[in-house]
Amino acid sequence: MLLQPASLHEQIAGIDRLKGRQGPDLGSDRGRLIVMSLSCCTSQELAKGQRFGVALVFFFLAIVAAAPVQAGLAVHDEVSRAALVTGSVRPLSVRHELRIALTRQGTESIELAARLSQDGGIITLPIAWSIRRGGETIFRDNSPVVDRVIEPGDYVVEAAYGTVRVAQSVTVLAGQSIGLTLILNVGGMRALAMVKDIPPIQGIASRYDIYDEESGRLVSRSQEAGEVIRLRSGKYLVESRLLPGNTLARSTVAVKAGVLSSLEIKHEAGVAAVDVADRLSWTIRDLSTGWSASGEGRQDAVVLAPGIYEFESGRPGRQRLVSFTITAGERRVLTNSD
Repeated sequence: MLLQPASLHEQIAGIDRLKGRQGPDLGSDRGRLIVMSLSCCTSQELAKGQRFGVALVFFFLAIVAAAPVQAGLAVHDEVSRAALVTGSVRPLSVRHELRIALTRQGTESIELAARLSQDGGIITLPIAWSIRRGGETIFRDNSPVVDRVIEPGDYVVEAAYGTVRVAQSVTVLAGQSIGLTLILNVGGMRALAMVKDIPPIQGIASRYDIYDEESGRLVSRSQEAGEVIRLRSGKYLVESRLLPGNTLARSTVAVKAGVLSSLEIKHEAGVAAVDVADRLSWTIRDLSTGWSASGEGRQDAVVLAPGIYEFESGRPGRQRLVSFTITAGERRVLTNSD
């Protein structure tokens, strides 16, 4: 974090004090006493004092010369003394990088960006930014980087990326331009669910519920196979369902900042296809749990946990009911003649 050294502020304050203070009147008694006391010093003491004074001058000159380089400070025209006061970020709520540049009053600005991890590059995908002042949202944008003119004052910057939302308070002083880069500590997870020992099946949808492993809180839900879900680094429990079907598979994954983790979830199940005439209604029931799935006409696949089921099909008054068993890895076709 690059901050303006306080010595510059002290130097300005010191110059002000020197401008308003007069030296001793050598014509007065006090002035004569000062001259007399100086004349009592030995030549050796004066020499020591000269060497110390010269060293002190060079020390302060070195600080002044080095400060702009160390602070990355850019000065444009006249600068407010208040802008030299540092501490523009109040107590941290998220890791960040802070850059402060000096500018003319009335041209203060704030630039916002974010990284996935401390060592990662700037995020180039859209980030939902908002800036609040006193409880009122004064700015919203959905872009990777924000750069806008802003009035001096106290603000809260919020950023949302995937499932992660962070907030950071910041103060912009008169004559300052602030650059704030947030470290989101975010990684990605991509899940792919399938039936074990059976090739990919057309007509099957996936659903994923993602829970924080430590708290058990639902963090995200996805209904798209292979979707990249952005999560704060940590451990998660993923529950997977294949639809239509009655199977549930669970797996855990560790998400690391700046890393995309792939998760393959295999369901211990069988697959039943329904082959009946168009507009002919049908129902499959799980006799052990009461779960059921219904439809009309053909259905390419229904994913079923191993067990005993009923299959009912036909028109009202002419329905046919049969029972069947399915095992893991089995594929079978259900027809109106079964």
